[in-house]
Amino acid sequence: MYVLAETSEYPPENISMTYWFVQSADQPISIKFAYDRIQHNKIAAELNTLLSNLTTWLQAYHADQPFPQISDYGKTCPNCQFVTICDAEGGRSHRQRIKESIPDLAEIPEVSLEL
Repeated sequence: MYVLAETSEYPPENISMTYWFVQSADQPISIKFAYDRIQHNKIAAELNTLLSNLTTWLQAYHADQPFPQISDYGKTCPNCQFVTICDAEGGRSHRQRIKESIPDLAEIPEVSLEL
């Protein structure tokens, strides 16, 4: 809804989103989400904050500083889509985890190709 308000002439108050559940018990059910200027301004502020943070972190990264990491991982890491490239879980780097997952060639048994 934010993108539609930003890229069209529709005012936020004229924008809504409706989810239809057509396979419900007796008849289709819908849930309508309204949108307004207050939500739009809040989302704009949040996006500007995120963009500002990302810009700052990117500049620091180019100055050889690592991107910030979350400090309290809790149950997040095992289910996170970035766990394979993030150094958060167990303090091991992505490269180390890949190296550990590949067996040593000397340990792989030879397979005969006799026909």
